[in-house]
Amino acid sequence: MRSTDIDTKKALLAIFILALAIRLFFGIHSYLNDGTANYTDDWLYIHYAKNIISQGVAVPDVESLDRGVVESIGKKFKGASLIGPGYPLMITPLIIFFGDSVLSLVFLNAIMGALICVLIFFLGKEIAGKRAGLLASGW
Repeated sequence: MRSTDIDTKKALLAIFILALAIRLFFGIHSYLNDGTANYTDDWLYIHYAKNIISQGVAVPDVESLDRGVVESIGKKFKGASLIGPGYPLMITPLIIFFGDSVLSLVFLNAIMGALICVLIFFLGKEIAGKRAGLLASGW
């Protein structure tokens, strides 16, 4: 293995760690200071995931999605059944293992966002070379 490959891997690891730290800092800061009162999307996805756990992926009782969001945030809400099942399916294991906290979504989103920086490196490397990939992923 050449030293430039090792340097690239170290740079990518540093970018990933920095991106993860920034996302975790702002996500946790927002969670602790704002709470979850205005995060209707988060509660919507959490309730969809809970319905997937209780009813299966098809969620035959679609009305329960809207009722669940109204019960948790105390606001009238209609249209919860209009979202796709992709993200709720992804967070279902988090809800099973860690409970229905928005904080677990912050961790998942931070990890996925930091991984996007790594993917941007590979995309930039293919398009314009290694240096461009590193600059793009660190931006």
